[in-house]
Amino acid sequence: MFFLLLPLQFLCITTSLNEAINLARSILLVLVVTIFVIAKPEVLKVKNKFMYLLLILPGIYVISAFANKQNAVLALLGHYNRNFGIFTLVAIGLLVLVTANSKINTNSFLNYGVWPITALSVIYSYMQSFDVDPLVWAETDRTVLTLGNSNYAASFLGMLVIVPLYGFFTYRNWVVKALMLPLLWLINNAGLNTQAYQYRVIALVSVIVFISVYFWERIVALPKIFSVGSDWSCNLFYFEQ
Repeated sequence: MFFLLLPLQFLCITTSLNEAINLARSILLVLVVTIFVIAKPEVLKVKNKFMYLLLILPGIYVISAFANKQNAVLALLGHYNRNFGIFTLVAIGLLVLVTANSKINTNSFLNYGVWPITALSVIYSYMQSFDVDPLVWAETDRTVLTLGNSNYAASFLGMLVIVPLYGFFTYRNWVVKALMLPLLWLINNAGLNTQAYQYRVIALVSVIVFISVYFWERIVALPKIFSVGSDWSCNLFYFEQ
């Protein structure tokens, strides 16, 4: 259920606050990670000790806050419309340690994290496209999701492009495979509706990285295949002579 943090972050908007987008999400992230680490402190034990270097970043932030005589509340919670303060940075570092240590159950990660947030993103993006979004955002002529910014939405949708690709190549059910194609189209169209150029860049990079990782063993084997093929060609040419 830890993976529910993904869709919960998407839904965590507080229109009653002056800062409706990031403050509540930062608080939720800090609370969930803190509770999880207290309940299971063993998850912080990682084999690669270099992972602990991640905690240097919030340490540098603390030094900077003291050196620049920064307001303590702003240092801990972050500035307006960003809210990436010391608490959030520590939580992100701990989250990385947790995921690096645990043996992630792929099905749980997909079922409780990736698929729900993908579905929410697609549905909400078209609610904005058809002007049925109950919330009023600063950019009303394009897709911003619940991120409040078309550039952020474009980056996020650019990463989500690989979700239907993963489903298409992984699931054996042909009906499910077929459903991945319209899902890919919906995500791509939502990304284009952000009207932000970085969607195209991030989507392209995401697809290239995904294909490289997913088919790595086959890609590595290509030189051997070409080598065997060239040997056969040479042998055939030799015998024909």
